[in-house]
Amino acid sequence: MPISANYNLANYVNGSDVPDYRISSASVYFRLIYGADELVIQEPVGWDAAEWVLQRDPVWHGFTFEFTGDEALLRFRQVEAIDFIEQAYLANGVAATVLLRWGLADSGVDLPMQTLKLKMGTKNVVGGELSIAAEVLSMHPDIQPYWDSKISMTARESIKTEGGLPQPITPPLPANLMLHAQSIKQTTTTKPPVQPVDTDWLPFVNTGGSILQGGNPLTGLAGTNVYRTFYLSLPFSEPVPDEVKDFSGSMTGISVDKPAPILIAKEEGALRVQVTVDFQVDCRLQKAGISLNPPDVGSWSVKCVLVAGNVTYPIGTVRSGRTNSRFMGAQRISATLDLPGVPVSAGTPISIYGLLEISPNRSNWRGTDVRLTANNATLTLTAVTTAPTSTAPAYPIKDVLRQLVAGITGRANAVQSAYYSLAGGNQPVDGGGSHRMLTNGFGLRGFTQRPLTLSLQDCLTSLQAIDAIGIGYRPTDTGDVLVVEPIAYFYRNVELLRIESYTVIDRKIDTNRLHPRINIGYRKFPDEGPQVLDEFNVRQEYATPVREGVAYEQESDFVASGYAIEMTRRNQFTKTPQDSTTYDDDTFIIAVDQSGPLTSAVSATLTVQFVFSRGKASLLIDLAAAPTWLAKGVTIQIAGAGLNEKNVGLFRIEAAERSSIVTIPSTGVIRLPVVKPAMLYTLNREVFPETKTATLSIGQTGIFRAERAEDYADVRGILDPDTTYNLRLAPRFNLMRHARYLAGSFIHVNGSEKLTFSFAKNNQGLRTRLADNAPGDQDIDSRQTVVHTDDLYVAALTAVLPPLWEAETISIETQLALEQMLYLKAALRMAHPDPELHLGYITLAGRDGEPDTAFFPTEIRHTPASGKTILTGIKKYVSSLPVNSQRGCEFYAAYVFDAFESAPGSTIDTWIEGCRFGDFL
Repeated sequence: MPISANYNLANYVNGSDVPDYRISSASVYFRLIYGADELVIQEPVGWDAAEWVLQRDPVWHGFTFEFTGDEALLRFRQVEAIDFIEQAYLANGVAATVLLRWGLADSGVDLPMQTLKLKMGTKNVVGGELSIAAEVLSMHPDIQPYWDSKISMTARESIKTEGGLPQPITPPLPANLMLHAQSIKQTTTTKPPVQPVDTDWLPFVNTGGSILQGGNPLTGLAGTNVYRTFYLSLPFSEPVPDEVKDFSGSMTGISVDKPAPILIAKEEGALRVQVTVDFQVDCRLQKAGISLNPPDVGSWSVKCVLVAGNVTYPIGTVRSGRTNSRFMGAQRISATLDLPGVPVSAGTPISIYGLLEISPNRSNWRGTDVRLTANNATLTLTAVTTAPTSTAPAYPIKDVLRQLVAGITGRANAVQSAYYSLAGGNQPVDGGGSHRMLTNGFGLRGFTQRPLTLSLQDCLTSLQAIDAIGIGYRPTDTGDVLVVEPIAYFYRNVELLRIESYTVIDRKIDTNRLHPRINIGYRKFPDEGPQVLDEFNVRQEYATPVREGVAYEQESDFVASGYAIEMTRRNQFTKTPQDSTTYDDDTFIIAVDQSGPLTSAVSATLTVQFVFSRGKASLLIDLAAAPTWLAKGVTIQIAGAGLNEKNVGLFRIEAAERSSIVTIPSTGVIRLPVVKPAMLYTLNREVFPETKTATLSIGQTGIFRAERAEDYADVRGILDPDTTYNLRLAPRFNLMRHARYLAGSFIHVNGSEKLTFSFAKNNQGLRTRLADNAPGDQDIDSRQTVVHTDDLYVAALTAVLPPLWEAETISIETQLALEQMLYLKAALRMAHPDPELHLGYITLAGRDGEPDTAFFPTEIRHTPASGKTILTGIKKYVSSLPVNSQRGCEFYAAYVFDAFESAPGSTIDTWIEGCRFGDFL
């Protein structure tokens, strides 16, 4: 019997009318669809025995699969249906898109229930029957084959084709990401000689005009008179690598002239200098003509020194003595120097050499022969250095997700994510993950011709490790959209259905949600070099109080290391910026603290010099006046009254480096040149040399700035907190974003138990505390000091937000009418017209005094012909019940005996018997 004419079938199925089961009277239709052609057909063979299955993805948490069976096998015997499918196959082969749509019809109203796509590659005809597999028509089957395919951020065509042609897509424009200079330690080491280096005897003739033919006395190291100083150049080789300074290596040699510096410091900072030397020197006097009494060496001294600028540092101690012989004898010096902080500025010369000073006790000497043998000469410089700022092309995460989905499916704007969206439209505030950007190593180095390229799988799995996100597919009138939100979004606190009559099949512990070990953080980070022990965005491991289950693995393939960012970025300032680097093709994630289009306020009016430096058009600006946003890669607008027309317009900054401005004052009796530190910016087009007042500004394309420690009240335990990248993305904070999903392991564990920190590759001393007014994810906003490698109390996992589930599954059998199943389908696939009913839970009525049980469905198997339904779900955590993980032994500190006696048994934690007296204090 048909449903009455005033009944709205769509509202009935969507749950807005009270179910009365009249829907079973509506007729069922089946249609084959190929392009504009449709064919009404008979019910496929065996359709009434098919199972309808809704499944929650165990990794991504959304209902990403919804099939008739896991993969329906349809059977057709109707000749018209077989011919329809075969004709489509002949026209387009396995690429033909043939759909089977079934639905309900009543009183002229059609309501489609499901659309399946036939998998033409599985077509098989045997004995007049055509069998073919089918899958639900959604975005998932389009994405699944290309889940791990690499998509470029500049791609303009999709992988998916229509009529054999790829679909055009519009790639997002990259934003300018302003990168500051993180202070890093850099080490340069010279290699010692493989074999001792010998100079043999080298003669030096004394030609002084005094009574003593050796010349006038000089002031020696000890303040006494000496008659000759020899400089001993040691064999320091070309250093590897050469980031810290310029080098002009020295050969082993002896001279009476002070040797030139072997090192020129490149960066301003404090050098740690470690020198090891091992050499010996022989000396003999030559007599001044025929003499029966040759001259003697009266006294001698040998020393090794390091000179930085005008400051001399001794290497080891002075060796000295007297000989009363023509020969000083072989004197060997083995010494080391370790200076933890030699202050230098860019351009400071550094010299290292030995000093031999001799004084004869006779006047009849003509010259001196000296021989030097060097066994070892090793120099290691460790510097805390900085570099000019720069910009990189980078993309907000939501733009990346949209491009990846478009690159696979050809559909634009097919991503929904409040979490990764900035405020605007219907979103009142920035999402918790909206201040994250992605770029690659080439982008960090300023190369725009090598765009960010990654797969949807790489992107989502790496984001899940950091932000605890899940995904699902929400049907819309124009097709599915990919929903990317925190995992909790897919377990909403709303009741979808209450079931009174059911049979429990089983209840058991879900060991997949018990986690004896937690691995979290990042897979790739610098693992060699002087800054390794300072890096905190690495892999961390924790051991938990439970002893069964599986490890909780959440390690990101994105690079969040500040040192990797900085070392890669600095390659653009080296002598060979085109050389490849370790991280070129890696994806970097960077937390930002400012976003949006720039305004006229981001500009500067100042005196600039338009010059040619090394043949390139450049700008010179006083260092104190140079804007921080003026950096390599930035496109600027230059304007100003009286400027030559060549100096007006748009310019791109190709390089930025420290330099000097030399001026001569126009007043004063004596006009000496004045040298001031400056920044030199290389431009991409010609200029006219002049010094003028000009206004420099960045256009309205928008810019982001990498976050440092602005939002933190306290940061300790790292080299330079003020220049550190990605504090917000530290593994401990990632762990807290996952806390709600880990806490289910510990519902029945004493809150005083610990998640024991067991391993971190590098930094083990980072301490942070967010400022009271800092923006950020609610899961990490405790505003308390966090020691990032401390143990973590179980109770702390629920300090901000309660757990979502308990590690227990339940399976039941019940009867559901078709409209109830359709209602659950709409709600769990986010298609219900009332979004408040999306992704909720099901309640089982309690029996014999037992409380109700709520669970989040993970699988629903429904047979439309009989109404038989098997529901499986994970037990919902009910916040009104006592939760052991929210309190430890100290919770009972104020209890007295009467309080224990009067308390209902269900409110006293069972683990209290394990508490000791001191635990209550």
